[in-house]
Amino acid sequence: MVSRLYVMRHGPAGHHGEWRGEDGLRPLTDKGRDAVDTVAVQLVRIGVQLDAIVTSPLVRAYETADIVAARFHADDRLAVDDRLSPGFDYQDLESMLDEYADATALMIVGHEPDLSGVVAALIGGARIDYKKGAVARIDLVVAERPAGSLVWLLTPGSLA
Repeated sequence: MVSRLYVMRHGPAGHHGEWRGEDGLRPLTDKGRDAVDTVAVQLVRIGVQLDAIVTSPLVRAYETADIVAARFHADDRLAVDDRLSPGFDYQDLESMLDEYADATALMIVGHEPDLSGVVAALIGGARIDYKKGAVARIDLVVAERPAGSLVWLLTPGSLA
């Protein structure tokens, strides 16, 4: 059963108003890659363990998850899941937690405003300011419905 859930927002991507292609193909910027790598290095440094990393299929989220997976030497534990596309909700998380029931520590990588809404639902309500590249640790409790406690929220800016 998943007892630690890490919820990460994709890193800084090119501005959608300046991007000329399909939004799902918008990649991280160089600064975005650096910011995500800084967070990933910190996660390794503080001893985070990950059994699985699941990401939205959108390029900016996949690139974020790929950077994290590389730092954790976890390329074989990286999966793409359409449920993490924009529109991700609490019911999607419930089914994902069921699917990854063998994992103790699961990271999901997705988008706003979905992530803050799901985290708020998990922890009993809160307003979360999810910066790009931020990751939250939520310790889940055994209950009829997934619930948990926000342990920390790490942002790229907090490491500067």
